[in-house]
Amino acid sequence: MAIAGPVQYCGVIAAALLALTMHGGSPVRAADVNGVARMHACTPPSSNFVSLEVAPEVTGAIPISAGMHRLWDLGVTWKDVNPAAGSFTWTALDAQVAKAEAAGSKPLLVLGMTPQWAAANPSAGDPRWGAGTSSPPRDINDWKAYVTAIVDRYGSRIAAYELWNEANLSTFWTGTADQMADLTAAAYPIIKAKQPDAIVLLPSVTLRLRASMRKFVGPFLAALGTRGFPFDGFAIHSYPAGNLSPQDRVNDIVYWQSTVVNQLGADSPVLDRLIFDTEVNYGLAGPGATPGRSYSDAEGASIIQQTYLDSQSLGIDATFWYLYTATSYSLLGVQLWSGTPDSLTAWSAIRRTFSPGTSCPAAGAPSPFETDRKLAVVAGGISVESGKASVFDNGVTAVSVAPPTIAGSRLTTSSAGWTLSTETTTVQSTAPFGAGAGSSVAVVGSGYSPGTTVYLWFTEPSTFLSATTADANGAFSTKVTIPAGASAGNHVLQVNGFTQGASVRSASIGLRVFAKATSPAKAVLTFPSGKRNLDASARAALRDLVATVPKGVRTTTVVAGEMHKSDADTGKLARKRAKKVVAYLKKAGLAGPFDITVSAVPKSRDSNHVRVGVTWGT
Repeated sequence: MAIAGPVQYCGVIAAALLALTMHGGSPVRAADVNGVARMHACTPPSSNFVSLEVAPEVTGAIPISAGMHRLWDLGVTWKDVNPAAGSFTWTALDAQVAKAEAAGSKPLLVLGMTPQWAAANPSAGDPRWGAGTSSPPRDINDWKAYVTAIVDRYGSRIAAYELWNEANLSTFWTGTADQMADLTAAAYPIIKAKQPDAIVLLPSVTLRLRASMRKFVGPFLAALGTRGFPFDGFAIHSYPAGNLSPQDRVNDIVYWQSTVVNQLGADSPVLDRLIFDTEVNYGLAGPGATPGRSYSDAEGASIIQQTYLDSQSLGIDATFWYLYTATSYSLLGVQLWSGTPDSLTAWSAIRRTFSPGTSCPAAGAPSPFETDRKLAVVAGGISVESGKASVFDNGVTAVSVAPPTIAGSRLTTSSAGWTLSTETTTVQSTAPFGAGAGSSVAVVGSGYSPGTTVYLWFTEPSTFLSATTADANGAFSTKVTIPAGASAGNHVLQVNGFTQGASVRSASIGLRVFAKATSPAKAVLTFPSGKRNLDASARAALRDLVATVPKGVRTTTVVAGEMHKSDADTGKLARKRAKKVVAYLKKAGLAGPFDITVSAVPKSRDSNHVRVGVTWGT
């Protein structure tokens, strides 16, 4: 079948729900439709919304970003880290947690897979995973000790836990629903007592095997109810059958949601808890004799984007794409690796489209991917000089925009009914307008179309910083961070959004980036022979020095002039020069204290230097 571009699936979701209420064999009752609608309620995306699983063969830097990395299929299960009673092996899990952190992601760890020594049935388990792995533990205290050891070792470094993998499949779990509820009730308070901000998810269930899902979910939720529902969110795996499409994924998720509502009731507050889809792909062979299917890179790109559109419409709070690989992987229908440029480009668009700060789409709104395309970097604005601004409307330079004004560390540019201000967080207060690498910049705007998305970019190279949404008055206020690795020199902060007239306004602010300095920051000034006043080169050196000092920190500054040994005249001149430097630093915003010293150098050396060192707390 041909794969069309991504479309909003709200109508398909409604049709899927209607079909469930009208046809035999459905678990949903007409009175429960409102409960399913509650589960579809959209919340603005968190940083977890676009998440990922990475194959163990992937080494080095991962070229795409994700909110979370799911740690599974990596040799980090219970049987791997706890191979014998009281014995723990942390090497593999340490490495995977560090790998996720290095990629800028938060780890989600899947607990479970019982070690044989702890299994009630030591022979239970798929040969691929090992004997005993699908068995409940013989003694629940072994499970508690394992969970405690994990949380004690990693603390807040692990952001979320999935309590078991695909517990409705005998491949992974041969115990009862009640026994799994016991494990859930035992793990939850251990995790929360030691790491209250961690997200604790129920064991995942795979949805395409509907009978298996229903057989497990009903009794499991009933058992959890007798234990006070000790969890923060549901976990699902939404792969449709191998020859089916994203629309079939929608149908499977709605069917699962209706099963949950049927068990809990349409008014249950448990319906409002998080939903994480922790594995999804397409074209996998099965169940049974169902064949798989391979998709082209272009088809895969469209499918990935469609999946995240659907997740937002279905009330899914985080979707983990399975799998970023080192090379093409025959098990999967949709590939995501360095050899799929269309899919990698689509992934970047997904990360922008559903970044924190964006809002849920209004009824009838255009596709968010169309918005993403319109708010791309405008090339004409990437060469603006520091302290200046260039504004384009629909790609055409807006000549009516007033020249920017700089007051202290704030730069403002405006036109009729529209303003944009940026303020750096360094103490830099003189032109050129600038900020230190890794520092934050406050951005405030007005005159934008209410409820629309605003993108903030940094160039060059073009780097997406964040997104925000204009409020009901068409205003926004946000902060962005200058990339820590940005090179020193002139760059551009570009703010792209929709004006009241629905045109795309791109405002580029020239920004000088000062190399990020760690305490102490140092400078050596050279004065003309016999002169005490700061010349242009000395002022420029001090300006760059001050720009590296974080705003508001307590500083100690040592200013040391140089004199020739036993030469009173050069000693007096050195002190006068140091005082001039201190006066400049005070005016620039450093609070002190200041320590003026004079150091002696041999007459064979130039004595026309003043050395400055600024230190602050870490």
